[in-house]
Amino acid sequence: MGNSASADTSARDSVTNLSSHEKQAIRDTWLAFKKQLRTGSVTIFVVLFMRHPEYQKLFTAFADDPASELPKNPRMLAHALTFAYAITAIVDSLEEPETTKEIVRKVAIAHAHRASDMKTAFERMGSTVVDTLVEKLGSSMTPTAVAAWKQLFTFIVATSEKTFEETLRRDGQGHQASSKASSSSRAGSKSSSPNSQHPSADT
Repeated sequence: MGNSASADTSARDSVTNLSSHEKQAIRDTWLAFKKQLRTGSVTIFVVLFMRHPEYQKLFTAFADDPASELPKNPRMLAHALTFAYAITAIVDSLEEPETTKEIVRKVAIAHAHRASDMKTAFERMGSTVVDTLVEKLGSSMTPTAVAAWKQLFTFIVATSEKTFEETLRRDGQGHQASSKASSSSRAGSKSSSPNSQHPSADT
């Protein structure tokens, strides 16, 4: 019985590659972090922007705010909380990995056109989240919890990268189809014009 239980907690699902024990560590630490969600979520972005100032420039509402002013900006807080709610949805769905995957895909689709290298941006955000959790939670972020969060973001980045590629390819094909249709429409309009059907005597 003991060996069976151990095997069950160490088995990894085929979607996230997380074990039950790791999922529980993620849930426990995120629950603790949620007690300071307003300040904690802003801290994540402040740290990200301090490490990578180029990302702050992507947000026109607070692109030029100094780091000390960001926590006072309601739009910054709104964005930080929206991000935190997305993480909450991912954490809450971990027992249904396919649902977790779909949540990540929806987030990735919404970000596909935000920057030229969103994969790197997501990787850096993941590192920032883990570091902020360690800073805020201290010893509660055990080696198991840290490893679990890193694996969660490995899954998020891999799923997002594939989604970025699919979205950009689909949108590119849609743009090409739209351009061809527009060209065909213009050509049809030109061929049906009176001058095209009845050339002038000068020609």
